[in-house]
Amino acid sequence: MFLGDTPADVEAGLDTGVRMVVVAAGRTSADELRDSGAAAVLEGLADTEQVLAAVVSPSLRAGRAPWAPVIDRAGNGDASAGPTA
Repeated sequence: MFLGDTPADVEAGLDTGVRMVVVAAGRTSADELRDSGAAAVLEGLADTEQVLAAVVSPSLRAGRAPWAPVIDRAGNGDASAGPTA
């Protein structure tokens, strides 16, 4: 697992087969990070429980994800849920 905050971080991690969790706390939007293929997108790191859920979730596998849940600062979202139709 690799934690980053840019699409370049996601690309570097995925190119090496690492599961990517990214934080939309900088200049890059959550949508842009999700589109880059991250396994999970967090809106911040203040909620330790939320961060740990994204980091240790067994359902988030390495490689480019066809979806990436966004977990907001209030803890809304589910790092273990699949894509919604």
